[in-house]
Amino acid sequence: MMHMRVELSKPFSVEIGGKSVEYDVLELPLEEMTGADVIAVENQMASEGKVTVAPEFSKLFQVRLAARSVKVPAQTLERLPLRDFARVTGAVQGFLLGSGSPDPSGNEGGTAAAETLPGES
Repeated sequence: MMHMRVELSKPFSVEIGGKSVEYDVLELPLEEMTGADVIAVENQMASEGKVTVAPEFSKLFQVRLAARSVKVPAQTLERLPLRDFARVTGAVQGFLLGSGSPDPSGNEGGTAAAETLPGES
């Protein structure tokens, strides 16, 4: 199975099992996740008093699901630079909405078409 690949603007480190691991690309194995993972994230958020009606549009839900998929604390991904945070959450949103597919080039986690606004060509 192919994972959603999100290239980061700069590497970040996380301590796992007492060892520092550095990432410059995140491979999000979202297609390996199950409904139980979604429910676990929703339950965690609810236990903190954070409820969302449409999780596929919630940055908090998206980043927590991404963190669960790569097995790092959500706070680690929440500390990413804004551009990288947006890439990660955008990849999750695209996956959940079916508008993105695993893209080995790292293009924001999918192949969603760009919209053209009136007056643009």
